[in-house]
Amino acid sequence: MIQRIQSVYLLLSAVLLVCFGIFPLAEVQDAAGAVLASAGGVSAMNTFIPAIAAALIAVLAIFLYRNRKAQMRLCLLLVLLSLVLSGGAAYGIFSQATALGGQVAWKPGIAFPLLAVVFFYLAWRGVRNDDRLVRSADRLR
Repeated sequence: MIQRIQSVYLLLSAVLLVCFGIFPLAEVQDAAGAVLASAGGVSAMNTFIPAIAAALIAVLAIFLYRNRKAQMRLCLLLVLLSLVLSGGAAYGIFSQATALGGQVAWKPGIAFPLLAVVFFYLAWRGVRNDDRLVRSADRLR
């Protein structure tokens, strides 16, 4: 259902994950400041494809409003997936920097999955509150 706040949270997190897949995450620079390598963006398929897949799962979770238990499971799965995405990207960037002998210059795109985790948690809380409300109404019947 579109008017539920958790639908807005899921949509915002899907947009953040798409932005994570599109925008650059970091640059590896040498001591003089010259760019040795760039990480992230559309050309980096190791972050682009999982980020888009997670965003599609988040959009799918919006339309599971009748099955609250499945929606809550998907929210928790997406929290885990977003943490793995950001951790894997950071690990890849650090390993690339040590292989090239440079320093990492972070871009704002690396924070997008962490913000998505916050929105996924808020969506999970909203779904849980709806589930509790429905269960309490069922007890009154």
